[in-house]
Amino acid sequence: MDRVLILYSNPSDTQRLRLDKEHRTIDQLLEKLKLPADTIERKHAVTREDLLGVLSEGKYDIIQFSGHGTGECFSLERENGISSENIAAEQVAHLLIEAQPNLKLAIFMTCFSAEALPILGQAAPYIITVFGPADDAKCVEFTRIFYDNYFRKDSIERAYFFAQEYTGSELQVVLTRRALDQKGGKVLFQVFPRGDHLGDSFLIDLEEAKHDIELLGVPREKFLNILTRKIRLHKKIFNTPRERAILPIGQFFGIFSWQNALDVIKCHRILRVRSDVDDKACEVWARLTVTYNDSAGERYRLLPQPFGPGINKIIGRALENFRFAYELISENTEYQEVLNRYVPEQYRLSKSIMLANMEMADRKLYQEDFGETMVYLESVLSALHDLLDRLTDELAMEA
Repeated sequence: MDRVLILYSNPSDTQRLRLDKEHRTIDQLLEKLKLPADTIERKHAVTREDLLGVLSEGKYDIIQFSGHGTGECFSLERENGISSENIAAEQVAHLLIEAQPNLKLAIFMTCFSAEALPILGQAAPYIITVFGPADDAKCVEFTRIFYDNYFRKDSIERAYFFAQEYTGSELQVVLTRRALDQKGGKVLFQVFPRGDHLGDSFLIDLEEAKHDIELLGVPREKFLNILTRKIRLHKKIFNTPRERAILPIGQFFGIFSWQNALDVIKCHRILRVRSDVDDKACEVWARLTVTYNDSAGERYRLLPQPFGPGINKIIGRALENFRFAYELISENTEYQEVLNRYVPEQYRLSKSIMLANMEMADRKLYQEDFGETMVYLESVLSALHDLLDRLTDELAMEA
C-alpha cells in the first residue's frame, strides 16, 4: 500500500485556510475505503525543522504540501508560533530529491505553485501544482476526489483527471510528467498497463536500442505491439529499481534498467538467442532469468526500513528463495553442464560469492540484525545477476 504524507501550514499571520476541513475529509475517506489510518500521514503547523525531520525519517510515495505559497517559495510556521517564514521552492525540491529519491508524486496545493515547475519538476516523476490562485474549498474537493480515485484505481493520471473534471475551471491544477518534458531527441514509447488505460503509463526510452530495432526483420509496429503486451505482463517487476533486467519479448529479449519506473524505463539492447545455442542451454538461460527476476522482486526490497512487524519472516522467506536459486545452479546437473561450458570462470565466482553471503545472511538473521541481513542478501542477488548477465552475453546475438 502506498504511503502519503500531507504537510499543512497556515501561520497565524497569513490568511486562514480550512486545513481542518481537509483533514476531516481525509479521515472520512480513510474510513470509507477501509484504509489503515497511517496510509495518509498528516503533519500540522509544519516548521522548517519539522520538514527536515519528517522527510529524513520516513519513506513516502506521495508528498503533498497544503498552505500558502508563491511562485518562488512556500510559507511555513516559525517555532514561536506567531509568524511565518518562507522556504524557497528550490530548497524544497532539493530536500525531496535527496531525502525521497523514489517519490512518485509531489503535490503543491498553494497559489501560483505552477510558476515554480522548472524547479519543482526535478523532485518527482509526477508533479501537481496550481496555476494562479488556489481556491480553498476547491483545493479540499480536489484532494478528496484525487485520493478517492487513486486508492481505488492505483493511477495518478486517472485520479488527476477525475479530480480536475470535478473542480472545473475554478481551480486550474496542472499535472506534469517529468519524463515527457525531457524527450529531447530520444525515442520514448508510451505503454499503458491495460488496454482501457487504467493505471499509469510507462515510458520506454528506446534510444540505445534504436539500431537493434531497425535490424529486427519485423515491422516496427509489430515489435512495439509485442513490447506493449510484455510490459503490461511484467508490470509488477517495475516496483523495484533494476539495472540490466532481462525481459523476453516474443522471439527476442530486451535488456532494461530503471530507477523509478514512473519516470522512464531505459531499453539498452534488443537481442536474440544465437542459432547455434542448443535447447538445453536456452532452457537453462530462460529458467535462470525467471529465477533472478523473481528474486529481485522479493518483498524486503520494497521496505523503506529494515524493521517493522513480520520483518524476520519477510527476510527469512527471501533467504529461502535465494537458497533455492543457489541449489539450482550448484546441484542441478543441467545447470552445471551449461554454465561450465559457456561461463566457467563467472560460474565459479558467482557460486562462491552467493554461498559466502548466504551464510553471513543466515548468521545476521539469527542475530536479528535485519539491516545487515539485507546487505548480504543484496550481495547474493548481485552475484546471481552477474552470472545471468555473463551467460546472456555468451548466448546472445544482435536481433
